[in-house]
Amino acid sequence: MARSRNLRGPLVLFAALFALAGCYSGPAASGSFDRNFNVSGPVRLELSNASGDVHITGSSDGKVHVHGDVRASGIGFDNPQRRLDDTIANPPVEQRGDTIRIGKDFSHLRNISIAYTIQVPHDTEVDASVASGAQNIRDLRGPVKVHAAAGTIRVEKIDKDPRPYVHYFVRETGGLLQPEEFQTWRLLHAAPQPYTRERWDDTYRWTVKWNMTVPSATYENTVDNRAWQ
Repeated sequence: MARSRNLRGPLVLFAALFALAGCYSGPAASGSFDRNFNVSGPVRLELSNASGDVHITGSSDGKVHVHGDVRASGIGFDNPQRRLDDTIANPPVEQRGDTIRIGKDFSHLRNISIAYTIQVPHDTEVDASVASGAQNIRDLRGPVKVHAAAGTIRVEKIDKDPRPYVHYFVRETGGLLQPEEFQTWRLLHAAPQPYTRERWDDTYRWTVKWNMTVPSATYENTVDNRAWQ
């Protein structure tokens, strides 16, 4: 029994060395791909990306253009150039009617990062989800739905009729507003930025003037800038 326990350490070390022997460690490999699609009706773009920035803009020719900058890291159990070549030859992009799906199945994209630059018709409906990377969406009429686990989201010029989304804003008022009382012309799309103390002080003075101040409200216990840290 004692001999069996003494052999356990060398066996574990041998297994680890055997695994590391098959692990590639070297320089990363980079490349790109392009795909273009003709569409005839209202377009829906569904995008999922594990790693990499996403830029989506309105196209001038009414078509869908997808450019992907691919980077295969130098760490893994296979050659990064082989992973890069496989991804470029068969990128995770497909068309089904007027629906464009990008990155729907990225489970096989091990140690791969793809930064997308996408042009779509202005009326395209967008549903984008990125695990790690920034999202920049502009010059679309939407509707646009974006999700991010880590990274920034920037949406500009989404001028679709906002009335279908009024109930989300009204719900946040806790019953103080009814949908018909919400003034959609007051909505302003702007790039995200940290909420500074100067902006807080200016807003606070305005709320005091209109007797809207919440008791004990301070910059420290109200503002959350963790996304910018």
